[in-house]
Amino acid sequence: MNKYLSSPWPLLFWFAFYALMGFYFMPSAMERMLPFLQGQSIPDLEAGYTYEHIMGLMDLMGLDGRETYRSILLVEDLIYPIVYAMLMATGTGYFLTRTFPTIRLLWLLSIFPFFAMIADYIENFSMVYIIANYPEVSPKIIDLASSATTIKWGFVFLSLLVLAAALLAHLFMRYVLMRKKTRNSE
Repeated sequence: MNKYLSSPWPLLFWFAFYALMGFYFMPSAMERMLPFLQGQSIPDLEAGYTYEHIMGLMDLMGLDGRETYRSILLVEDLIYPIVYAMLMATGTGYFLTRTFPTIRLLWLLSIFPFFAMIADYIENFSMVYIIANYPEVSPKIIDLASSATTIKWGFVFLSLLVLAAALLAHLFMRYVLMRKKTRNSE
């Protein structure tokens, strides 16, 4: 782990992979979904949802829309959670271990993105199940998907907050060290 976090290359790799997913593959997937949504958003982007909302959305999408959504969930959205989790975890670990090398347990804050990833997969596979069984869908599976979505967003925001704090701490410590070096050389 230490060797992985000591180099900026893993962070740059995950950033490039995230940029590719975020600026090409995911927008392309959303573009394929737009004709079926009629102004609605996909459940993945909401904070939570109800049985009535999902059943209405499934009906609105029609068979082709549901199949397109299922395809996106099983291809692009199967890869995307790994990419964003690895980017946030690598970034957090990289900045924390470089800024506070003596505090060994601080890297544990890098785990939060993986909780978001797990919740995202629960959400995605729940939605695949809902699509496969539509219109015979139990409200419990929609509640599970909705809860997973809410938990996902909670951990994504927590992970981003920790990453931002780690980056700011790193930049602050570099600034302090530069000032100290400048003063000592005077």
